[in-house]
Amino acid sequence: MATTFNVGPVVAQEDSFTFQGAGWGHGVGFSQWGARGQAMEDPSKTGEEIVSYYYTDSQVEDLSSLTLANDFLETVDQPLWVGLAQNVQVLEFSALGGPLELCMSDGAGSCVSPGPPVAGETWTFERISAGVCAWYLSGTQQGQTGKCRASIGWPDAVGVQVKDRTNSAPICSGVTNLSACEYRDGTLKLRDDPVDVGFHVVLAVALEDYLKGIRELPDDWERAGVNEAQAIAARSYGAYEFFAKEVGGRTEFDAGLSDAQKNACWCHLHDDTRDQFFVGYDREVGAPSWVEAVQATAGRVVTYLEPGYQSYTQAGIVQAFYSASSGGWTESNTDGFGSSVQFPYLVPVPDPWAIDPTIGNPNASWEKTVKKTTIAGLLNWDTVSSATLDSGPPGATARFTGLDDGVSVSIIKNGQWLRSSLGLLSPAVSAIDGVGAGPPPIFSDIGGSVHEAAILEIYEAGITQGCEAGLYCPGESVSRAQMATFLAAALDLPDAAADYFGDDGGSVHEPAINQLYEAQVTIGCADGLYCPGRPVTRAQMAAFLARSLNLTTQSGDPFIDDDDSLFEDEIGAIAAAGITIGCAADLFCPDEAVSRAQMATFIVRGFLSS
Repeated sequence: MATTFNVGPVVAQEDSFTFQGAGWGHGVGFSQWGARGQAMEDPSKTGEEIVSYYYTDSQVEDLSSLTLANDFLETVDQPLWVGLAQNVQVLEFSALGGPLELCMSDGAGSCVSPGPPVAGETWTFERISAGVCAWYLSGTQQGQTGKCRASIGWPDAVGVQVKDRTNSAPICSGVTNLSACEYRDGTLKLRDDPVDVGFHVVLAVALEDYLKGIRELPDDWERAGVNEAQAIAARSYGAYEFFAKEVGGRTEFDAGLSDAQKNACWCHLHDDTRDQFFVGYDREVGAPSWVEAVQATAGRVVTYLEPGYQSYTQAGIVQAFYSASSGGWTESNTDGFGSSVQFPYLVPVPDPWAIDPTIGNPNASWEKTVKKTTIAGLLNWDTVSSATLDSGPPGATARFTGLDDGVSVSIIKNGQWLRSSLGLLSPAVSAIDGVGAGPPPIFSDIGGSVHEAAILEIYEAGITQGCEAGLYCPGESVSRAQMATFLAAALDLPDAAADYFGDDGGSVHEPAINQLYEAQVTIGCADGLYCPGRPVTRAQMAAFLARSLNLTTQSGDPFIDDDDSLFEDEIGAIAAAGITIGCAADLFCPDEAVSRAQMATFIVRGFLSS
């Protein structure tokens, strides 16, 4: 039965659906608004406590304490290569506070160094033709042409400003107060695209200097706990990607990247939301609290070191995904990204702070209306007639029905599809047209079974809790021990006074076995033995039921396949009592094992039917 969420009045339109939800982003891992809420709720809570909460079974450790694939992050001056722009044809740059150091070839031959550029001059590095570039000052070529492989350093200057003249825009999108991007740490690497489309602009930088330029939190967020938690998450993500992309062959002048990675960006990380939002010095000067948090947590990363960690980490360092906020629960990586492998540290955790109205998260709730024709087009259907929420977050799913070539069709889509395809703010969809998902099924594995109603009835009667959380295991055979628990609960038997069998010690079903003995339902399988692990056949079950219900044997034989059975009379008795109609016409199948699903129907007909 569907439940209605308190999302305010929603006016359903015939030609559209309105989706309601909470959060912003994929919702996997660390939640920024949730972290802010934790820091506001308890100012004494440390960044390490906050960040490790979002990655299950994780700890925060020093990078230096881990056995890493290489020591480049510690021994190389500028080991991390950050992709600033790809396929550039004209790069504009100027010096800040001193001369720049230019080098054409950068390790692939002699260093051609025109200039040096000094403050106040505007230079460019330009692609002339495939694989051929040159330096220019105010439109005049400086020095010789060479391969599109160069570097721009500033050992005697404050830094450099750069601008992508190909697109007439700053490289670092998001910097609003500068006409060009400013970098004060690292060295610019200009690298030819192997497919000769242009050249890539890359910043080689130390890991800690890279972190100072990360803009993933607003500049005015000043609480130490949330800033330090974000710094640890960002460092973990950066280190994970470094070791994942550093495949070998590093030299003094080149990162050890694969050919495919060089073709894409010649980088370990992009400077945008494909990885982490990196803007350089503009972040440092605008958010001193952020820089303090980076320095206070230097070298600290989130680790997962449980058995099998090598499959899910880089030397124990987690892939520390994070997003602006969750919808009250974080998402698993399988639900948030559609990943095929579940990472054990990226499972849902409660995140009530992200939607606490006192925290001020502007996306603590949202809604978006989408036309039916838009959804039909995405599904390649003729029409969409209905949309209902099958399950709420985390792991929300929606069911769409409609027509495709005149045939009725239905499909379930997960939250990741809803977010990416419909442009929703997050996968945490809580209602469609104001109606949320119904309660989750008690047992997720009984849908469609002819015994489903009986299984639910014995659950409501307190006779079963299933085989494990959310499951009933309807196809599994019933053992003699399990049968005892079913019958003892159905009969509501009193506790037994003694222990009658020597082979059931330690079994969770031992009390029920002794109860059946005292109720004279069983005498065991042999002298002093009960044989608790043996499966119960349908003939044996007939005997147990007949004794439990004090049924009298009946004349007549309704089945043709039980003539040789020891329990033929009991089979006839439960048939006469309406507990069984057999397994097929005139057949009882006495030697077949009783399934847990069949057991439910036997119990309902024998004990719960009026």
